[in-house]
Amino acid sequence: MDDKIEKNLHELKEQIYVNNELKQDLRKTFVPKSKRRKSLWRNPWISGLLAAAVFMAFYFSNSQPDHFVKASSLNITNSISFMDIGSGEVVAYSHQKGSLYVSLRDQGIFKYTNEGLTNLTKEVADSMSQSIIEDQLLFSQNGTIYILALQTKESKEIMKGTSDISYSQPTWKDKNTIYVTKNEGSKSEIVEINLKTMKETSVTKGSSPVFVEKENKLIFERDSQIFMKDIKNGEESFVDKGIDPAVSADGAYISYVKNNNGFDDVWIKDLDLETKKKVTTNVPPRFENKNQGLYQYTLPIWSSNERSLYVLKLSQFDPNASIQIMKISLNEKAISAEETVERYLQALIVRDDDYAKSMMEQPPEFLTVSNPHQIGYDVISSKEKNGITTVTANVYWTYTANPYYKVGTYQFELKQEKSQYIIQNIAETEGVEVTSADFSNELFLVKDGGDRERLFSLTDIPKEFLLTDSVRISSLVISPNEKDVIFSLQEMAEKVGEPAGVTILKYDRDQKTFTEISRLEPKNNSESLVIEQMSLDSTGQYVVADVFSEPGFVSTTYLFDVVKGEKVDQFTGSHSLFWQNQKLIMQVMDENKSMLYEFDPKTNEKYKF
Repeated sequence: MDDKIEKNLHELKEQIYVNNELKQDLRKTFVPKSKRRKSLWRNPWISGLLAAAVFMAFYFSNSQPDHFVKASSLNITNSISFMDIGSGEVVAYSHQKGSLYVSLRDQGIFKYTNEGLTNLTKEVADSMSQSIIEDQLLFSQNGTIYILALQTKESKEIMKGTSDISYSQPTWKDKNTIYVTKNEGSKSEIVEINLKTMKETSVTKGSSPVFVEKENKLIFERDSQIFMKDIKNGEESFVDKGIDPAVSADGAYISYVKNNNGFDDVWIKDLDLETKKKVTTNVPPRFENKNQGLYQYTLPIWSSNERSLYVLKLSQFDPNASIQIMKISLNEKAISAEETVERYLQALIVRDDDYAKSMMEQPPEFLTVSNPHQIGYDVISSKEKNGITTVTANVYWTYTANPYYKVGTYQFELKQEKSQYIIQNIAETEGVEVTSADFSNELFLVKDGGDRERLFSLTDIPKEFLLTDSVRISSLVISPNEKDVIFSLQEMAEKVGEPAGVTILKYDRDQKTFTEISRLEPKNNSESLVIEQMSLDSTGQYVVADVFSEPGFVSTTYLFDVVKGEKVDQFTGSHSLFWQNQKLIMQVMDENKSMLYEFDPKTNEKYKF
């Protein structure tokens, strides 16, 4: 047996907290009550995946509405961290004409596309304008203001700083005029600059200017407070305590970060200052100082074509945490009970406990555990009675790198409070498990915790599929009709440096036959492949397998058509998250930066979030 692989798998089991009580008692409650240790894998990809686990992975289009709705009446329709920056700190970003532009320290300015991050310039922006004129984006670098032409990718210096005076945070007023923050010693003021004459005019004390063209007003920050200045009459109005102001594309709302007793949160407020609303839910950390929020939020900017916010999010208590870009979509329409359950389950899958808790009436201290863990879901039905809506959903569970899979049927009881549904109770009603006795090479089917039905063992598998004596049954799934078990055979090299592959097979319970779906071969004689997990789409046609290779811990996602018995595609440097509407939501690594994509196996098309 390959000592290195076995050692890694052993370390994996030691690192992962196994909630045996949960495993035995899932029918009683959906929410585990025991604590979760830090887990999972120590290789760079999985660390990136777990850092990205704070994201909520769901997607709904949300076009810019053409009528005004008070900030207090807007509802959060999703909250997703879709980009993880593992190396290269995000120092500035902007959303223009439907595209996100990101400045990474020491790397330059990038445009986020379907192909990932495309470099526009090696110049690094420490601030960016939140508007463009004639495809020109303003940015600052080391006290100097530049214009970046988005089409030609050429940058031009327009206002140079000195050793005593620096300029930053530029914003357009019109094609001939900009506002910037001018820093001289400890003094900061906002100045207006005429680009033709380069004449400076002092506007007010403060920083972070944002111009609202249709109202002819300037939003800015002073002494950790947000103000609004009427450019025509010079009057200033207090908006709220906070920092990092931004204004929506339609000029209707102001966004900012407000700290309340050590907890940062993102707020939005009407431009007429009538109503406001908190749109994030910061929570205390599990084990550290409870008087400080788990996350630090900065620079909440607005989408250029949607009623959505982008926010930089960073865990304050994890020294290895990377900066995430989170998207918060807002809509006057409240989400339904079914959609609430979908968002809750997605939050659990990606281990975004704080967002999941925000949808519960009485959330427990801990929600997720490492193993067994949720890997998918399917909302089946809903019904309303006496003011309570009951949503029924299947939830799929797996155990990392081991032969375990469960389909649990749960009932979620929700009550509508104001404009949202709150989960009051969760209970399991049915459960189907495929498992082994102490992770041996013999599989059993267990329904509702009752008697075990023997399926097969390693000795029942035809020898033509057993290419080595050192092999074990690993990750698996069962089809929706419970007819087929799709499972993997994990080969174990005899010694370090020898190759080991993975075979994907299908077992027909009726015919008691085995069929090969795919054989995953190592690229060379020193590579070993290790399967981590598998998941199945709701139709039972497509199965995805996450496999990493040793040495190097390179993660690859394989997609198979179970009906045709063939491989559909594979993605190197990626990891599956879950299935949504027969599309695979996956995370792709790009030079230590991770991004979310949606892949349609029917068309073989991949789209960015």
